Parts: sequence; structure tokens; C-alpha cells
Amino acid sequence: MLHVTAGSGNLAVGEINAQGPPVLRPPIGPALVNHFRFFIAHAGYGSIAPKRGETVHGVLWRISARDRAALDEYEEVERGLYRPEALPVHWNGKFLRALVYIANDAASAAKHGLS
Repeated sequence: MLHVTAGSGNLAVGEINAQGPPVLRPPIGPALVNHFRFFIAHAGYGSIAPKRGETVHGVLWRISARDRAALDEYEEVERGLYRPEALPVHWNGKFLRALVYIANDAASAAKHGLS
């Protein structure tokens, strides 16, 4: 399974290990999420939302099912803070599907002109 971190404070391996779930493998490399834009949600957390013509830069990781469970917990999926979505990402000249966590704060997205 592939996962992209985009525009958050946990993009570096050391930061992910220190602040978030244990993703011990090195990142695969930079990836792009086309037609999305980064924004800060009402609660102060970063997220992305659809925006034609925009691009979000992130980092692509290979994760295990155990990593996925830890990420779900870290991103507070059960509480409703974020939701995981499989989005097409551009990496190394290819399009792949990767897991991206999106904030459930629709009001903040609308405030930023995003849908």
C-alpha cells in the first residue's frame, strides 16, 4: 500500500518517527497530487481539498497494514478528524493510487474557496 504525506509537519522520516506512527522505511520519494490545494483547517491542522489547476507536493511512502492502522489512529479517523482516501498521485513519471488523509472540516475548505 502507498501513502502520501502532503504539506504537514511530519514529512521527514525522523519527524514521523518522533511525532506520529512508526513508519520505519525510508520514503519512496516526492509525489504530486494534481487538482488539489493545501489549506489549514479550522482546528489548525493541514489538509488538502480539490481545486482544479492546483498541485500539492508531498512525499510517497510504502506502508504495511500495521502502519495503516497506526496512521488511522494518529489521524484520529475514528473520531472523525480525518478520513483516508485513495487518490491518484504522480510519482516518477507514473500515476499511482495512494492513501491520503483528508480533514473532515468542510467549512474550512469552503472558506478557502475549495470544495
